[in-house]
Amino acid sequence: MTLPTPPNRAANFTLPMDVQVVKEASISSNTPITDKMYKDLPGWASAVQACLQDKPTFVRVVGDQQVPFMLNGTEGTIKLNANDRPVCAASL
Repeated sequence: MTLPTPPNRAANFTLPMDVQVVKEASISSNTPITDKMYKDLPGWASAVQACLQDKPTFVRVVGDQQVPFMLNGTEGTIKLNANDRPVCAASL
């Protein structure tokens, strides 16, 4: 884990930290990769393998605002759909 540049001071953080996975209400399907690539089996398998290696997109909830929260400087692509199920949003 590395500190952001410039480093944030501890006084800028409040505890407890409320970190959540981003919800994308526009995604209504539980299986977006299958819906998009149902005829291309090798492409489907490649997209599923890539998604299994990816990480979720997090936000830190501060009051009524959501602030992006990254781990090791990277942001994932897995989000919750309208049904609160994790889906790989990069494949859309």
